[in-house]
Amino acid sequence: MFLFLVKKVLGKLLMPLPFAAFLLLLAGVASVFGRKKLARGLIAAVLFLVFFLSLPAVGYRIIAPLERQYAQYDNSPVAYVVVHGGYHKSDPHQPITSLLSRVSMARLMEGVRIYQLNPGAKLLLSGYHPRDPISHAEAMARVAETYGVPRADIVLEPDVKDTEEEVIAWLQYIDGDNFAVVTSAMHMPRTMLWYEIYGAKPVAAPTAFETRGSGKVDWYTMVPHAETFWHVEMAWHEILGIAWAKLRSGY
Repeated sequence: MFLFLVKKVLGKLLMPLPFAAFLLLLAGVASVFGRKKLARGLIAAVLFLVFFLSLPAVGYRIIAPLERQYAQYDNSPVAYVVVHGGYHKSDPHQPITSLLSRVSMARLMEGVRIYQLNPGAKLLLSGYHPRDPISHAEAMARVAETYGVPRADIVLEPDVKDTEEEVIAWLQYIDGDNFAVVTSAMHMPRTMLWYEIYGAKPVAAPTAFETRGSGKVDWYTMVPHAETFWHVEMAWHEILGIAWAKLRSGY
């Protein structure tokens, strides 16, 4: 648990926005101590960082190499469909279709689609949630049921906290059968790396793509967008996760 917390804290601190906030804090300290030139330099660096990473033309070139590593599900027959967890928030004032985050809903819908293409398959759902009455696995199961998946065909792993734990749990359950792995396209390289580290080669089924088209540079892609900065943060999170997986495993 300690290692998990350390990984999470370091991961958050190394993200672009917290890093920019840290530079601003340093600028404030420098200004207090009379280092005006250093303070102005740090502020300029923050402004450039945020502006540069908010350009769609730049974001595409950071995100697309992650998302394009694996093609969409190729209709290979599978006995299990593994949907990796994401995020949800229970709210009794909202419909079941709003229970999952946008990304988690996309993952689940792709999982249900592949499940329907493979009669007799099981839908495997994973993920915990420390600040919600139900686990993420249970949240996905409730949504899947509303889309016609019988509870008898759903298997839950509600206690896993990260990708590595999900991989270990599902490989123990699947025990060598063919299976598809559904997760966000951006998250797929890290997920497949962990499966490879543990000796498995599942069928990749990426979804929830954030990049579209060819990434052609035009006037629109050179205008900053807050959404692009958020996507770049997601991509950087995955890059750090891949580095951590390789460092931890020596792969």
